[in-house]
Amino acid sequence: MLERLTADAQRQADMVSEIFLLPLQLTEIERDRVAQISARIAGLPEVLGPWLDTPAGLKQYLHQSSTYVGEAHSIIRAARERSYPAGE
Repeated sequence: MLERLTADAQRQADMVSEIFLLPLQLTEIERDRVAQISARIAGLPEVLGPWLDTPAGLKQYLHQSSTYVGEAHSIIRAARERSYPAGE
């Protein structure tokens, strides 16, 4: 279970890091936060390792990773609106 979730977390972290490849105007704060989010997602299996084989631990992993991915999505949305204002 730990190996599978570690691989899953790394894939999610890599996808979040791909934000840097998008043609968006990210602020320095957004860039830093995206890097933090990616690192935190990748580290979730290690942090939650002792509990990942329990329903509560797995639920916590899923909740935390989806929260981080949602935050990354919010950053993309804000940068997209700034980069490509409506009506232009």
